[in-house]
Amino acid sequence: MSRIPTALFEEEINSSAAAKLTVLSMGLGQESTALLLKYIYDPQFKQKYVGDNDFLVIFSDTGNEFPQTYAHGIKV
Repeated sequence: MSRIPTALFEEEINSSAAAKLTVLSMGLGQESTALLLKYIYDPQFKQKYVGDNDFLVIFSDTGNEFPQTYAHGIKV
C-alpha cells in the first residue's frame, strides 16, 4: 500500500499564513447549544478553545426537523 506524502499538508497547517477557523457543527441539541453559549458568555472558554481564530457555526437542515428544533434555532 502506498503512503500519501504529508509534508506538503503539514507545511500548510504549520504555516503562519494558514487560515485559522474553528467550526461548531450546530445540531441544535443540548450539547451544541451548551458549547455555543459557553463560547458567547465565557471569555476563558472562548480564549482556550477558539482563541483568535475565526468562529463559524453551521446548521445543516435535513428538512425533517421537529418544529421545536427550528424555534430553538431562532432563539439561539
